[in-house]
Amino acid sequence: MDRMKLLLAAAVSLAVSAGANAGFEPGKIGLAHRGRIVADSSVFKPGQGTFCCWLKLDRDMAEKPAEMLWSAGENKPGWIYCKFDRNAIALNFRNDQGKYVGLRLPVQLKGGEWHHAAFTWGNVGGKGFIAIYLDGLLKARRTGVVLPSALNNGKFAVGYNSAHYYGPVFAGLIDEAAVYSLPLDAETIRKLWQAGLDGKTVQPGPGCRWYAALDGSAKAETGPEMDANNEKKMIRRASRGKVMKYPDELTFSYRIDPRVTEKTENSLCDGMDHTGILWKNGSREITCELPHTGNLSLIEITVRKYTRWYMLKELHVSLDDGSGEFGSPVIVKTYHAPWKSGNKDTDATCKDYVYRVEKPGKAVRVKIKAVGDAHMQIGEIRICGCNK
Repeated sequence: MDRMKLLLAAAVSLAVSAGANAGFEPGKIGLAHRGRIVADSSVFKPGQGTFCCWLKLDRDMAEKPAEMLWSAGENKPGWIYCKFDRNAIALNFRNDQGKYVGLRLPVQLKGGEWHHAAFTWGNVGGKGFIAIYLDGLLKARRTGVVLPSALNNGKFAVGYNSAHYYGPVFAGLIDEAAVYSLPLDAETIRKLWQAGLDGKTVQPGPGCRWYAALDGSAKAETGPEMDANNEKKMIRRASRGKVMKYPDELTFSYRIDPRVTEKTENSLCDGMDHTGILWKNGSREITCELPHTGNLSLIEITVRKYTRWYMLKELHVSLDDGSGEFGSPVIVKTYHAPWKSGNKDTDATCKDYVYRVEKPGKAVRVKIKAVGDAHMQIGEIRICGCNK
């Protein structure tokens, strides 16, 4: 794909590591970089931004020591770093009070496979949020955090730790790296991922402060500025995206009967397992309404045990195939084991149970009835399939 002639050269100085293992190798698109890239941290806009790239690990994450994928600033208030370890990817900040805040995505990527990763952060209404995307899907999000008001002076480093130069270089390849001055929304990030799958080099879009295709050099380019109205819209969308567990999840709205007051709106379809609805005494019916009739492949319901005893008896799952009526329910047996005087607690901790209805069929509405005694919480409902 031809590059836009009007792209501006980034006003940053770059230094590419010249170690024995540094250089360029076949990448996701053209060539990719191995080693350290260092630039001026002024490419970051204080308080909000996005870093994204394609990456390929040399070995499985389970075998890796802790390594920095990228970082900006020094180890003091205003520092940002993204670290890979054996079991997770973590994005961390030191805020103005010197406290560490961050987000951790448990995952174990395989060596030799290309993945697209994007990391976003920003503020809406004075509340900070952090998100991690993997292969086009929002995989983790945290809200209500206090982010640093500005990055401290220092370097921005790809494949290395900007706070010092005594740690290991990221063991793998990095391609199509970019920094944006605002948090990108889920749709934009998915387009970046899809472009890579299609073998297309991405042209820097609005708000891009630093983009390096890494096709034989670390030369950086920038995109046009984003106007204020579109920037505000993008930030609001970026703060809301649904955390996706599966690539074919469908969006839906829902209502609860009898009604309960939710602390977090739409908490059963926000993709965040630690949210949900809680009630005491009696059953509830939750009706999920899809925007279109679909062929459903999976209905997954996460239920949290909220007491020392097993109180949920059954889940009744019924489908409306578009006729306006619900069919006979699929009855899912759950963890019911009521308390009896003198009995030892079966499990004194609260925990999540995940129940599934495989290949439920055609539906435009799904009704889930939770039957039990008291104190139960449904944490998340996921509906997978394809729209007709």
